Amino acid sequence: MTANPDRPEGYFYRAAASHFNGDIDSAKNDYEKAIDYGGNDSYAQAARTNLGSLYLSEGDKFAAAGQTQSAISSYENARQYGDSSVMQQAQEKISRLQTSGN
Repeated sequence: MTANPDRPEGYFYRAAASHFNGDIDSAKNDYEKAIDYGGNDSYAQAARTNLGSLYLSEGDKFAAAGQTQSAISSYENARQYGDSSVMQQAQEKISRLQTSGN
């Protein structure tokens, strides 16, 4: 990436590796950079999808731990980045949390 720091593919692949290895904060940062540098290219689109899924999973972990506000925040981020399936799942989970008060 040092040779081409404003190309999205390097950030995308590094984010995917970080995500796979459990380094969620690094994955988020690099997916966001891939989106910023990629505009609407295929790497940016894939980064949006992966970032949405990452936030959805993060929300599930917060919800399971009883951290409702953190879960809702993560689900809202999932809605922002995810594809239509992730957006729908996130909205349903937000509604469920708000209804149950959990």
